[in-house]
Amino acid sequence: MLIFDQNSAVLAVFFSLVIFEMAKLPICVVMGSGGKNPDTIIQGVVGDLPVPDEAGSGLMMYTWNITNKYYSASINLCSMSNETTAFDEDFIQRADASIIYFDSNDEKNGLDEVEKLLPIVESFEPETKILVADQCAIDEGSKQVTFVKAQQWCIKHGFELVELNSLGKSDPEDDFPETLGIDRVIEALHAHPWSNLQLNTCSEKSGVEGALVDEADEILDNCPLDGDTSQQMGEPEADTFEELFQHMCSMKNQAGTLDGAQRKAYAEKMTMAFWQAIGGDDGEIEGLASADEE
Repeated sequence: MLIFDQNSAVLAVFFSLVIFEMAKLPICVVMGSGGKNPDTIIQGVVGDLPVPDEAGSGLMMYTWNITNKYYSASINLCSMSNETTAFDEDFIQRADASIIYFDSNDEKNGLDEVEKLLPIVESFEPETKILVADQCAIDEGSKQVTFVKAQQWCIKHGFELVELNSLGKSDPEDDFPETLGIDRVIEALHAHPWSNLQLNTCSEKSGVEGALVDEADEILDNCPLDGDTSQQMGEPEADTFEELFQHMCSMKNQAGTLDGAQRKAYAEKMTMAFWQAIGGDDGEIEGLASADEE
């Protein structure tokens, strides 16, 4: 006989609430096209695949706990294998990011198959969109989709292209080395502003309590470049530390368009903005040129 006393009832309610909260985590939808298995990408992100939670209609949920020096968050990586899946409004609202893993070996139909998934992605309106390929061809005339063609498609539709086995290599002398492969997918997901992220509190040394929310635009105003250089480089705009962190990718792209002294100055400006946003002591960055100019 099953004895259901008051304590059992309390436990049942507690676990029901836990399960409910797990179901409400923000979602990154991972889809495969051209026969590609979305679980391959999820496994690359989380390591060994945990036991999934079946969400029905061909959806499998994998909980991923993100922890880095800036924040922690738990999300659901959703593996989608059925293109005809119907989504309720709650799922659509929680789908913050989307990844499509496509067959780059099929030069003729590879991107056409991805196009079929666009209406699904557009229904989510995710802030982060990534197109993943095993490897793209460098030259025309290959049976593979070329890098240029895939990149043009991504620019048109607002995706970032990531190759798992890129033929390109990062320049060891680059001040902003590019992250490649599955590490770039992980980096992009870490950079996404998840709705449930919890900012790490500052250390006692920083002298700042609570979340890292100092006004970064004021910090940037305190680190001026000369007028011509500043106009050419562009100001990394942000109202809070969170927004500054969210703009990291665009700042990196902006820095990549600069040369020599301009890129160095921009890097120093970014460094000072982040350092002061976390309550760092100005005396510890006196060696930076931007700090010396103040």
